[in-house]
Order: sequence, then structure tokens, then C-alpha cells
Amino acid sequence: MNNDYIYWTFTAAAQCVSTFVALLLTGYALVLSQIEAARARDDSLSEIHDALRKVYHTRLTALAWLTALAVLLSLPVVGADAGERADQQIP
Repeated sequence: MNNDYIYWTFTAAAQCVSTFVALLLTGYALVLSQIEAARARDDSLSEIHDALRKVYHTRLTALAWLTALAVLLSLPVVGADAGERADQQIP
């Protein structure tokens, strides 16, 4: 197997994970604005809204930490591959 594939895979993986998380955060922002609009029309939804907001915040925090961990764990592979490339180019 060529080392270029390893380098490309881990570089592309970080970009894909970041894009996925950005889409999730955008969706969260849209849902949150819809929940706020429903809450403004009916004050009895206040408790439900607060509970949902807490659950969403907890899940997004866990997702952010997991994403950061995944990206950070991919860096040693890319770094090791770059180190191998540098060693191979020295005559």
C-alpha cells in the first residue's frame, strides 16, 4: 500500500468530521430558533424548552469533545507519515 493513501485518508477524515459537526451545529441553531418561536407563543412550553436545551447542550458538548479527540488522534498518523516521507527523500 502506498503511503500517499494513508496521508490523504487522515487529512480528508479531519475535513469530513469538521464539515459534519458544522452541519449539526447549523441544524441545532435552526431548531433552537424554532423552539424559541414556539415558546414565545405559548409560555407553558418553558419547562420543556429548558429541558430540551439542557439535553441538546450536553450532547453537543460531548460531540465537540469527541470531534476534537478524533482530529487530535489523526494528527500523529499524519505526522508519522510526513516524517517517513522526509526520511525517504534524504539520499
